[in-house]
Amino acid sequence: MMSAHRGLNGMNMEVARQWVVAMHQAAKETIPHDPDFVDSMISAFASMSKGMAANAGRSDNH
Repeated sequence: MMSAHRGLNGMNMEVARQWVVAMHQAAKETIPHDPDFVDSMISAFASMSKGMAANAGRSDNH
């Protein structure tokens, strides 16, 4: 997932934040009986999206 989006220049910290907020709302609505799982999943999403934003515009070519 991350490498597929890495080359997108539009991915930045604000987009990452918006995505995490949207995913958090969706998770709360679809998994209402397991808030601990939702919190863990959102924490992982937040870390992933920050990494994507930090690497935006870079290619996987080494």
